[in-house]
Amino acid sequence: MVTQLGEKMKTIIKLLSIMVIATMMPAVSFAKTEVTFYHMFSKGSVAIPQSAILSDSINKKFKVDFRPGLSCSTKTQIDNDKNPAVVEFVTGRVWKSLQEKDGQCDIDLSKFRMLGSQSYFTNVCVLTSSPIKNAKDFIGSKGLKAGFSTGSHMGFWLDQFQTQYGSTVNKVQYPNSNKQILALLAGEIDVATPLDSTAAKHAKTGKVRCISFGDPKHAQATEKLFSKVNPVLSSAPNLFVLAVKNVSDKDYKKIVSQVNAGKKQLDKNFPTNRFKAVGKKYSEADAIKALNSGTLDLYAVTKNL
Repeated sequence: MVTQLGEKMKTIIKLLSIMVIATMMPAVSFAKTEVTFYHMFSKGSVAIPQSAILSDSINKKFKVDFRPGLSCSTKTQIDNDKNPAVVEFVTGRVWKSLQEKDGQCDIDLSKFRMLGSQSYFTNVCVLTSSPIKNAKDFIGSKGLKAGFSTGSHMGFWLDQFQTQYGSTVNKVQYPNSNKQILALLAGEIDVATPLDSTAAKHAKTGKVRCISFGDPKHAQATEKLFSKVNPVLSSAPNLFVLAVKNVSDKDYKKIVSQVNAGKKQLDKNFPTNRFKAVGKKYSEADAIKALNSGTLDLYAVTKNL
C-alpha cells in the first residue's frame, strides 16, 4: 500500500514538474508570411486612405509592408520580385506605357491573380450654360477646345471623333480630371472628358452637365451617341486594380477573404466607393475581363491609330 502511494506521488511530482517547465518556456509563434504592398499611385493620391484600409485588413493574416505613393518608379522591382507581393495600379497608366513603349508602367500582368478593382468611365461634359446641349451639337461644332487627361485614351477618342465626323477640335492636355474641370469652369476649354466620379461631383453643383457617359449601360452612353467612334475607345474603363503575385492557392484564398473584409470597411467609411472584391458576385474571371478591357483590348485599338 505504501509502495503504491509512493509511486502515485512520484507520478504527480513528474506531472507538476512538466507543467512548471512548460509555463517557463516561451510561447511558440508562427511567423506570418511577409507581403510587400506596392501602391503605384502618386504620393498625393486621394486613394491612399482606401488602400491603407485594404492593407490593414490583409495585415491581420499576413505581415504587410505597405509602400504608398510609389507611382511607376517601382515597376522593375515589381516585375523582379519573387516573393509574395500585392500591387495596386491604374490601368490607364499601364495602357499609356504599352502605347508609348516607354517601359515605365507596363508591369507583367500575366504574373498576377486578381483581388478586386474600382472602375471609372470617362464622360463628355460641358458647362451647364454652354450652347452645346447634346451630342449632335458637339458633332456640329467647329474649332472647340476639348480637354483630356494625361494617361487617358481620350486624346485618341478626340482624334477619331474628328476623323469620323469631320469636326475640328483643338485638344488641350491636363494632368487629371480635376484640372480639366477647373479649366472648363474657367472658360479655358469648351468640352472636358473627366472620369465619371469627378464629373458627378461637379454636376451636383449645377455648373457642369455631361452630354454623354462612358458607361455602356447608360441611356446616354458615349458609344451609342458617337457610334462612328470605335466603341472600345468610348467605353474603356479606367480601373484601380488590386492584384497579387507569388502566392499559393491557399494564401490567395486567405488574402481574398481579407480583401472582402476590407471592402466592408471601405463601404462603411467611403459610401460612394465602387471597389469590387473578388468573391461570389465578382469572379476572378470578371476582374480579368475588366482589366484586359482597360489595358490590352484598348491597346489593340490605339496601337494602330
